[in-house]
Amino acid sequence: IGGVIGTLLLGVFADSRVNEAGADGLFYGGGVELLWKQLVASAAVMGYSALATLLIVVLIHRTIGLRVDEKDEREGLDRSQHAESAYQA
Repeated sequence: IGGVIGTLLLGVFADSRVNEAGADGLFYGGGVELLWKQLVASAAVMGYSALATLLIVVLIHRTIGLRVDEKDEREGLDRSQHAESAYQA
């Protein structure tokens, strides 16, 4: 969330006096052009991240699975997965 807010606020507060190669934001006479570009870029990154995450989840689900067996859950994951106990029995 912080990255998205920062990216969008760049389109509002950007100042070409700070970076001559850059563009001015909404508050510095640049209009909504830079803000729109930042919004489109943020949406593209969020879409890519969602798609990549979905692909990873599907691959894990089809190979090793996303959950442990019900028996392992009842026994406790510390014992069934790590062969140790977090608390004195």
